[in-house]
Amino acid sequence: MLSKTPAAQYLRASTEHQQYSTSNQAAAIAAYAEQHGLEIVQTFSDAARSGLDLSKRSGLQNLLTTVVSGQANFGAILVYDVSRWGRFQDTDESAHYEFLCKSAGARVHYCAEPFVNDDSLPSVIFKALKRTMAGEYSRELSTKVYEGHKRLALLGYKQGGRPGFGFRRMLLDSSGKQKGLLGSGERKSIATDRVILVPGPGGECAAVRRMFTMFAQDHRSTVEIARTLNAEGILNAGVKWNNQSVGKLLRNPKYMGTHVYGRLSTKLRSPAVRKNVDEWVACPGAWSPIITAELFEAAQRRFESLTVNLSNEQMLEELRRILRTHGKLTKQVIDEFGTFGSAAVYKRFHGFRSLYRLLGYKPERSLNFVEAQLKGDDVRADLILKTQQQLRDMGLRPTLSSTDNAILIRRHPVYFCLARQIMAPGLRWAFRLPKRRCVPLVLCKLDDKWEAFEYIFLPRGIASRWRVKIKEDDPRWAHGERFRDLQTLAAELARHFGQR
Repeated sequence: MLSKTPAAQYLRASTEHQQYSTSNQAAAIAAYAEQHGLEIVQTFSDAARSGLDLSKRSGLQNLLTTVVSGQANFGAILVYDVSRWGRFQDTDESAHYEFLCKSAGARVHYCAEPFVNDDSLPSVIFKALKRTMAGEYSRELSTKVYEGHKRLALLGYKQGGRPGFGFRRMLLDSSGKQKGLLGSGERKSIATDRVILVPGPGGECAAVRRMFTMFAQDHRSTVEIARTLNAEGILNAGVKWNNQSVGKLLRNPKYMGTHVYGRLSTKLRSPAVRKNVDEWVACPGAWSPIITAELFEAAQRRFESLTVNLSNEQMLEELRRILRTHGKLTKQVIDEFGTFGSAAVYKRFHGFRSLYRLLGYKPERSLNFVEAQLKGDDVRADLILKTQQQLRDMGLRPTLSSTDNAILIRRHPVYFCLARQIMAPGLRWAFRLPKRRCVPLVLCKLDDKWEAFEYIFLPRGIASRWRVKIKEDDPRWAHGERFRDLQTLAAELARHFGQR
């Protein structure tokens, strides 16, 4: 009796059709394996996961990592059909992942397709067509869903998301009768039910009206408003207010009762794109307002007057005021105490060097230090992007964290720190740790030309203060693994995080 060839099966089911449940797929794959002399020895699955991309599909990520790393104990991969492999909008992405498996000695079999995946011309043509059809299905479905959401938004119904400070979500039945408030994280259970916003606790509503009044009528800055609220213990869902959160609230028309939908477009997992105002879907009077339309419009006029219509001299006068009050003019000081952000200043005056020259200001730290920081930011960003590409080539889908100093691998942050040699005294390596302690680190040792020549991966980080200066023989290096190039570093990161 001939021995059977070991194979792995990959199962994926979204919520679109019962016929694609993982149990049904497994049954069809088992029948295919029996007919073709294959024995299923390992299962990788993604339940209730979209097939648009590789992110959040831990099953496929583990499969690709296992195969590419040479750890697979199987020579075939069984998938129900092309759409279960993925509904990638770029068909080359689907082909790329299949090619990785085939190159590593594990050919993909599509069990329910009418063609044999044998690289013959008919097979190649048919497979390309099926990949296109799989992606097109998602595009058509996305359009239908958007049009449905747009129609409901025009009727004043909220399409998901948090209610925001000052509001609560009210559940309505199909006749418009109120059924009760939805708590945080709760969802409607009946498809015909609808959700609207209603004013929340009186204290929150009073705080909202006060914020608009302070900004529009009292001409208080968003920073001052945030400080006042925090000092009084008024928090935003348990989080302290800041310049950004206050500004976001003051710009939101929902507080005057207008429901706005579609300000951002994130169709098919694509990066978010801000739409023009004339493309927004707006429904005035969708729910009871917390403030008047006149107060909201007054706040918007104040926003428009802050930077857009300010001349260079007006901005410089504001910066002189900050300098007189606080004695220094740094990015952090401008962001905290200015009526406009440091980004607007940098853009208007083409950098801090020309700004300081106009003000006749000499910073405590030389601009060489500032430029070194900027150079370090560029080097780190380049290393992160190159590592990200290496991981993508291995079948993973890493993303950048909000700090831009870390890369996320299956939601696990890995921080990149630049280490440079200094005399302090003796030869030491100096670097700055992230604010989070004991997190995975990659220490990139740089030479005098700002080029990395060694990478040290520390899975548990370094328990130390923010600024670190250590010798070459420091025992803390011993906890890490050393690599001479990004390719081997990326392989270790894929192994370390890809198997979780």
